[in-house]
Amino acid sequence: MGLIIGTTGSPNTVQDVSFDVREGHLNTGLLGVLVAFEVKVRIDDVTENQYLVLGQVSSIETINRWHEEAALKNYIKLRGFLPHLTKVGDITEGKIQIIGAYQKTLDGYRKARISVPPGSGIDVAMVENGQVMDLVQHESGYVFIGKFYGSRDVLAPVYLRHFGNALNGGSGEAYMGGVFGPSGSGKTAMAMTIASLWTASSKKMGFLFLDPQSEFSENKIGGETGFSFDLHKLLTHFSGGRFDPASDIVRLDQVKLEGEGLFAKILGSDDSFFKRIGVKNKLEDAIDTMESLLLEFGIPLSSDFITVMSTQDGNGTTFQDHLIQRLVNLYSGAKSVKQDRLNQFTGNFTAQKSRLEKSWDKVATLFSPTDPDGSPKTSLIDLVRGPLSEGKIKILDLNPDKINLGDEFKIVLMNLVFKRIKQYAHKYFKSGKNISNCMIIIDESGQFIPQNPDEKSEERRKLVEDLVTYVKQLRKYKVGFMFIAQSITEIQKEIFRNLHYRVYGVGLGVGADHDHIVAKEGQGAFDLYQSLPDPRQSKTYSYMIAGILPVLGSSGRPMFVEGLGSDDQIIEANPHLQSENDSEWPDLKPPLESYEELSSEDDPDILNF
Repeated sequence: MGLIIGTTGSPNTVQDVSFDVREGHLNTGLLGVLVAFEVKVRIDDVTENQYLVLGQVSSIETINRWHEEAALKNYIKLRGFLPHLTKVGDITEGKIQIIGAYQKTLDGYRKARISVPPGSGIDVAMVENGQVMDLVQHESGYVFIGKFYGSRDVLAPVYLRHFGNALNGGSGEAYMGGVFGPSGSGKTAMAMTIASLWTASSKKMGFLFLDPQSEFSENKIGGETGFSFDLHKLLTHFSGGRFDPASDIVRLDQVKLEGEGLFAKILGSDDSFFKRIGVKNKLEDAIDTMESLLLEFGIPLSSDFITVMSTQDGNGTTFQDHLIQRLVNLYSGAKSVKQDRLNQFTGNFTAQKSRLEKSWDKVATLFSPTDPDGSPKTSLIDLVRGPLSEGKIKILDLNPDKINLGDEFKIVLMNLVFKRIKQYAHKYFKSGKNISNCMIIIDESGQFIPQNPDEKSEERRKLVEDLVTYVKQLRKYKVGFMFIAQSITEIQKEIFRNLHYRVYGVGLGVGADHDHIVAKEGQGAFDLYQSLPDPRQSKTYSYMIAGILPVLGSSGRPMFVEGLGSDDQIIEANPHLQSENDSEWPDLKPPLESYEELSSEDDPDILNF
């Protein structure tokens, strides 16, 4: 072990241990330091097992009982010290939060649990980086995401395994995780560190980054803070070259949008199309009317305005006539009033035809199979196929600003993507082809799975409910999720309760966030979390990491880390991933080749959108 800093004191439990700091380290910064001590546990009358116990210093305080004596307070007030007692009588003691234990065997160390509290008088030493390396050398699927907080040179390992069979180095199930922290806490940098390192787990594990504000696609992580973080570089490096920004970043204008409902919503989004015809105070009804007509006529959504409006039904009535009549029928009134309104709408339609045509054709281009240059667009089903069944890594830029839409379309677009994911995953699973593992990373997740959906909008509430349902259902298809949010309270309580791992950036120490952390991780862990420095002042990013990720020990207690300072440091800390990146899984069944294979025979609700 490393430098001895103290000895175990009293009281102690199997989860928290008191210790007294040695005189030579009274001025040493010990908060958060990774420490270790050895204990012996008697098995029977003749057998003892020896354990190496690891923990982090969760609290530290200095006490001088003479300075606490009321009778001596007046003397201290006059002189400022007590001769032979001030400083000399100082006692520094702390608490160690146990992370885990290892049993010493002839072959090295084996993970275990201590079943009796450690006694007093046992040497407590700082853990050195070499000792961590010794402990993880027989592990698989681990990476280093930072350094232990307080132990600046000791790398912190976490498990990032693919979701395949445990016999092949996988976890055997898909994980859900959350990365939380206010703006400036470094939450996105840590989330992307974890995601990029996770790509090294297997070249047949796919990743889909859903990017509603273009932060991933435009490589803007860190902003203007001076923090050097190149997501594209990390993804390319750790994935073994599976990620190419030129081909694996997909913008909305490169995607063929789908669905009559979405077409009608976009057409009515700026209120001008229907207003020009004469519709007032009936926008939602007008959008529903347009959707119904498009479904009835079955016209390709990429068709131009003139083609659509002149299309006739079986009775020879044009789309235009149907549209005007149904918009008139949205209003009540006497027959003569309706006739006047019909004449008004017809006249407006004729007078505003060029403007209506321009609005329509602009929307139709979003649903076209090709872009203005004639290059084919990507369909959503083709886009999700790659990460779900071909081990591809894709970033989908879902920023509606890129196609001149408002923020209200983020939830609609996200819902459409999830329907396609669910649709493909369901059919691929039902076809008997074991779906390969996939991680979906969702930025701004509080917008899409909020704890309290907007009750004023029934449509938005329904979209949110659908998204939550998709998240629950997709796990059985070995699709995992990483949710990134500014606050714990932003996302659904049920989802937070079921997260397998949780990463907390600095700044969640008040209100409901405080209650969630204490309830989930414990008061002791929260006390140390509160002591983490503000990154704006310290220029470092610190985190509490809980759940299934920590490698050292098996207690399930959180660990506290300081993030690595740049993308180069992340690469330098993980040289072992280069040799592991080429590991293979057993051959997978081929993916579904075409959209046509996805019928609704087995589950008609999946295609009903």
